[in-house]
Amino acid sequence: MSTKWDRHSIRAEINRRGETLASLERRYGLPSNILSVALCRPYPKAESYLSRFLGVSASKLFSYRNDAKVKRRIPQQPKDTRVAPIRESQKRHADFDMENVA
Repeated sequence: MSTKWDRHSIRAEINRRGETLASLERRYGLPSNILSVALCRPYPKAESYLSRFLGVSASKLFSYRNDAKVKRRIPQQPKDTRVAPIRESQKRHADFDMENVA
C-alpha cells in the first residue's frame, strides 16, 4: 500500500481485507458509525482501532490532519458576552410570578 493515506484509501484497504466499518465496530464493541466519524474528523479512540486493524500507526494514517498546509476552522467565542439589562416591565412580571409561587 502506498504511504499516502486519506479517508478513501483507509476505507478501501479495510474493504480489501474483507471487512467493513460496521463489522469492525461490531468486532471491537464500538457504537455504530463511530469509525465513519473518525474518518471525517479527529476521534483518537476510534483512530486507534483503525490503526490497530490496518497495522499502521495512527499518526501515519491520519497525517493529512497534521499538515501545516491544512487550516482548521476554530470556533470563535462570541465577542459580546454582555447580558441585556432587565426592563421594568420584566421586573414587574418577575415580582408577580414570585408572589404567586410563595
